[in-house]
Amino acid sequence: MPSAAFNNYLTVLLADPEEVLAAHEKLRTKKPGRQWGLGALNRATLVLCVSAWEAYVEEVIKESVEAMKPPAPPVGPWAALKASVLSDIGRFNTPNAQNVKQLVRDSLGLENVTDAWAWKNCTPDQARARLDEMLGYRHKIAHGVNPRPNIRNKYGSSLPDFVRSLGRQTDAAIMAHLGTLGVTVAW
Repeated sequence: MPSAAFNNYLTVLLADPEEVLAAHEKLRTKKPGRQWGLGALNRATLVLCVSAWEAYVEEVIKESVEAMKPPAPPVGPWAALKASVLSDIGRFNTPNAQNVKQLVRDSLGLENVTDAWAWKNCTPDQARARLDEMLGYRHKIAHGVNPRPNIRNKYGSSLPDFVRSLGRQTDAAIMAHLGTLGVTVAW
């Protein structure tokens, strides 16, 4: 069962880039070759996917820390952990592989969540490289690089599923890790 962060943030937020992709499809000329004048939609799709990923990572960490709260007072070091994690999340703004790995490690004690990023036809190294490539494009778009990055529709249209897969694997890794700590999660 997916986390609330997956269901209430990642899935919901990925509806935006999927709407942009649907608009792109409607605006296509149906002629073979490059579709001129639609590049901004591909860039928007990428930026929205990164935004959804970042929101998911922040929320799954918050959800996990809440799950670690002792059932009854005194809460002991948990309050300090929560304050520290919320501070770290406040500074988290580039959700590339290294930063996600560090945030999860520092917040939850899971040494390398990116090692769990594997599924059919995708190794952890490929997933890390693809995420970092996506963040590189996002950086160029967000900081006004001119000429604008050329994001092909085939690449952009694959991003929602890629981010969804990252979320599934992250959920599973965090859930398993919390289980080793004796923390029961409701996802």
